[in-house]
Amino acid sequence: MNGEEFVERYTKKIKVLDDSWRAKTLDYLKKLAIPEKGLGDLNDLAIQLVAAAKKLTPKLNSKCIIVMAADHGIVDENVSRLPRVTDSIVRTMLNGGGAINILSKDAGCDLKVVDMGIDGNLKSCVSNDNFISKYINKKGTNNFLHAAAMSEEQCLQALKIGIEIAEGLSHRYDIFGVGDAGIGNTTSAAAISAALLNLPPEKVTGIGSGTGAEHLQHKCRIVAKALDFHQLDNNSSTLVLLWQLTQKCSLAVNFSKYSV
Repeated sequence: MNGEEFVERYTKKIKVLDDSWRAKTLDYLKKLAIPEKGLGDLNDLAIQLVAAAKKLTPKLNSKCIIVMAADHGIVDENVSRLPRVTDSIVRTMLNGGGAINILSKDAGCDLKVVDMGIDGNLKSCVSNDNFISKYINKKGTNNFLHAAAMSEEQCLQALKIGIEIAEGLSHRYDIFGVGDAGIGNTTSAAAISAALLNLPPEKVTGIGSGTGAEHLQHKCRIVAKALDFHQLDNNSSTLVLLWQLTQKCSLAVNFSKYSV
């Protein structure tokens, strides 16, 4: 199955939000004792959630945060002040010691961590019920400054894994939250954002785990060189961007029982 066939097959499963439920939600919110749009972006999220669930007061009794983790080959370009410690980060999360653990607990969410390609020893995690091993390349992605982060086949495999995990857990959870972990992830995110939005790297690149303006400038230069190497522009498909620049994002795009 090629990329176009994959997209055609699986996008059919995505339901368009019902505009009539958007209208019902707006009418309902107007009757509440709060200013119009007084909750800011939460108003928009509430409208999306109701339209997806087709219930004015959807029940979200079971929630789950899914964290996709993998190593990024781009770290070879010194875009992060940290070495490849993604495996240590994952072990910390599975032992309850990460910031995401605190946030998940406070929100009443379960936490699952998916190994999409972590370069490290995770034998101690295998018996953990919250660990899911689905790695495509155990060493993570290639350095996208010099080659595609992964092949089209690997990209489609990552997308399929996301769909399978979401469908497999959907009977247990009403809603998912998604995130990622992996040294070098903000560089991949910056490259994808720059290409998708047709913006210069300086507009979408943050300091990440680096320190100081000099490091940020270096990171921006690496992203710019990578985009030039791949000859990416705003006509490139999202699928092309995913397989050339990252891996975990391919998995992340597939999660939602409610399309929030």
